[in-house]
Amino acid sequence: MIITHNGTILTNDGVVLNNITTSPSFQNTYSLDFDGVDDYVDVGEIPPLFKKFPIGTAKDNPWSASMWVKGSTSGAFLQLPYGEINSLSARAFAFAFTGTYLYFGGKFANIKIRESEPFAGGVTAFSTTDWNHVLMTFDGVDYTALSSYKLYVNGTLIPIELIPVNITDFRVESILIGGVQLPWLGKIDEVSLFDAKLTTTNVTSIYNGGKPTDLTPLNPIAWYRMGDNGAYKDPQWLIPSNENKDKVSNYSMEFDGVNDYIDLGSSSTVADGGQFSLSFWIKGNTQPIGAKYLFSADYYNLHTFWTIQNTELYWRNINNNYKLLSTNLLDGEWHHILIIWNPDGANSTIRCFTDGVNEVNIATDFRYAPGWNGGAYQGGLQYIGNRGGGTFPGFNGSIDEFAVWDNDQSSNILSIYNGGTPTTISGAVAHYKMGEEATFSGGVWTVPDQIGSNDGTSANMTIEDRVGTAPSSSNNALSFNMDLIDRVEDTPPS
Repeated sequence: MIITHNGTILTNDGVVLNNITTSPSFQNTYSLDFDGVDDYVDVGEIPPLFKKFPIGTAKDNPWSASMWVKGSTSGAFLQLPYGEINSLSARAFAFAFTGTYLYFGGKFANIKIRESEPFAGGVTAFSTTDWNHVLMTFDGVDYTALSSYKLYVNGTLIPIELIPVNITDFRVESILIGGVQLPWLGKIDEVSLFDAKLTTTNVTSIYNGGKPTDLTPLNPIAWYRMGDNGAYKDPQWLIPSNENKDKVSNYSMEFDGVNDYIDLGSSSTVADGGQFSLSFWIKGNTQPIGAKYLFSADYYNLHTFWTIQNTELYWRNINNNYKLLSTNLLDGEWHHILIIWNPDGANSTIRCFTDGVNEVNIATDFRYAPGWNGGAYQGGLQYIGNRGGGTFPGFNGSIDEFAVWDNDQSSNILSIYNGGTPTTISGAVAHYKMGEEATFSGGVWTVPDQIGSNDGTSANMTIEDRVGTAPSSSNNALSFNMDLIDRVEDTPPS
């Protein structure tokens, strides 16, 4: 019998044996190396447990955190928004090492917990030369009581003590791996969060004799493998939560509703003739009453705009204003939109599907169709997120997976919508993944066209505008101030 590299079992003459496969062994190849200056990984929020104002419920419900850490100097390696302070930042619960002892806690709760004597007397359980597995559990009973917490280092329950609060007043808007106020110098790997108090048996399983293992059976609410599953898109590492690692889209671009936009230039994205389909995903936030330009096109002075008017989608040009759907698009959830234009003179139609359902068919005179100018289609899409030059109110929210076809895609709507999860795009003439493939340099995002060469460039947007959320995917992490070389082949022993 022979076992191939992918686990297929063959007989000695090379015949597949009953199509049986073995599960590949768990591999941990990389960690991330933090410089002790300004390196960190931003996880975002994980509602409802760890959330900025209005606060989540982590102080009132059981939870656990697990991480592998290597370093010898002081610094914080995990910070969680945890206590109410204001609408911009939340006081954090932090895990840190002083250079002498390991501690965790938060000033918000008047609680600081450290290894108790004799560990704090200079003999810490935290190795300053090798990898450490650090795991804390909270039972959800009383976040100000020492008895509600347990600390495990390298699989062993460590005595802890409550000490006077002189902890740094950490304040963060999202979960951070690595510190900001107290940056970490060293390596971090396999960070996971749980919405339960882990048992001693669970801890033993996770520590696994000093060798990281598959955490899937324990159902973490988030699991960051750091280097493994990561992809570098200059200048950031994209680190999806492990349950999202095989999804087509885990990142999107976020627009501020003021002047953020992506400029696609003047190149045509659909063939001459007029027929086209537009597919995109949006997650809208509450915004002021009035028209908000979602995207626009310029066809030889015949401007065409798709706008969010209050909560509904409209197609507008200089001659007409058509309501495409009545679904509330500003409910804080992801929605998929497919717009199809079929030109046929006075019998022309524009159709709109929302989340896989045909909401409207509108008949309109071809003279007023998008792109119709004296009998021939000209021009193309120009702006995503706003109207030309960002001088008009734009869309406030996230946009993802923007694709254009030069034909009618109504027969493919269910496969494109895919039950609410983006899937592979085929047959399009332009496709902007938005978050995944974008790169940031000189203060400008380049959003590549996955099909052709009509790449988009951002205006008035910052590096923070790529976010770790997409349809059916959330809690994905992004690095800041880190380089390609910060992924290293230094991991806990395997």
